[in-house]
Amino acid sequence: MDFIHVTFFSDLKNRHGGVKRSDQIKELLENYIKFSINPNSSLEDSIKSIFKFPIVSIRLFLKSIDLYFFKGVKLRACIIFSLRYVSFFNLVIKNKKNTFLFEGGNAMSLLLLDYLKSLKINYYVFTHNIEFLVNQLEDPIFRSNQKKYKLEINSYKYAKGLFTISDFDKALLSCVGINSIVLPYYPCNKDEKFLSNIYKKRSKSKNKSIILLLGTVINNPTKIGLINVLKKINIQNDKYKIIVAGYGTEYLNNFASEKIKILGSISDKKLEKIMIKSKFLIVNQPQTTGFLTKLVEFNLAGIPVVVLSDYIQSHHLERFGIFKISYDKLGSNLTENFKASNFNKFKKPNIKYLKIPTIYE
Repeated sequence: MDFIHVTFFSDLKNRHGGVKRSDQIKELLENYIKFSINPNSSLEDSIKSIFKFPIVSIRLFLKSIDLYFFKGVKLRACIIFSLRYVSFFNLVIKNKKNTFLFEGGNAMSLLLLDYLKSLKINYYVFTHNIEFLVNQLEDPIFRSNQKKYKLEINSYKYAKGLFTISDFDKALLSCVGINSIVLPYYPCNKDEKFLSNIYKKRSKSKNKSIILLLGTVINNPTKIGLINVLKKINIQNDKYKIIVAGYGTEYLNNFASEKIKILGSISDKKLEKIMIKSKFLIVNQPQTTGFLTKLVEFNLAGIPVVVLSDYIQSHHLERFGIFKISYDKLGSNLTENFKASNFNKFKKPNIKYLKIPTIYE
């Protein structure tokens, strides 16, 4: 049996958590995958595909009518669906006998899963999070969260296998009768080597004067968390300074001061230098699903993580150098209590426990 890997993220300059999760899945399964494909296509290619595959275009148009009237999908999302995925579903129809390893990378992926289900195509799902529970100001795809919930749950129930990123997500889905296997996040080989190199260099560096905030502002919960901590943080010791970095963090320039430096997007080389000198990373993540990739990455780099919010996925991870702390304890006394040698490293998951039957027959 051949497997086709469907990922929504590939070769992006902004390697946020979704990209890193995709890299992990692809690397774990590369010996079994026939090929990988990103279903998204450019507008120009999409228009060409409509004329190249007219039958598929008509079928997608009819499916978009179903999505609009019966699945609660917004009109704009229906148009995008019927326009942008013609070439992808032409490939799907040609490969109906294969099994698809499908990533739940964003809300649009739920529409594709629903269509795979209607075509009676076998698929496994590797979730990045549970979409209907993601904290969004306004959903760009669905008219109501209830409709989104129903479509997502039914798509997961039809899947031959479902893999979540955390025990938290597994427990949530079990409440609605969906069984899943936890595939925890762990960086791909390239990123693991990058983090290991930082770990080694940190052991030789005595100057750790940076308190780091790192995140992607295009992710709304991350943006909210960064803003809230910058409003409240108080550095009591002059030898420490705060550095804020990550895609889109230029948005936070109004918080810049003598003690707070906003860097925005930075290269891996610059990030490495900052991480070597970091005393610890601050995380202030509002509760949502999924798992923060930086919790694992900073553990492997030997950098303690201070979690200020009630982010459940970070609880009881003190042995990995991840600590739950309240705002009023941030200061010089806190920073002296963390040592990189005080915690264990996360371990790379073994693919064999994923139990995809057709791989091991």
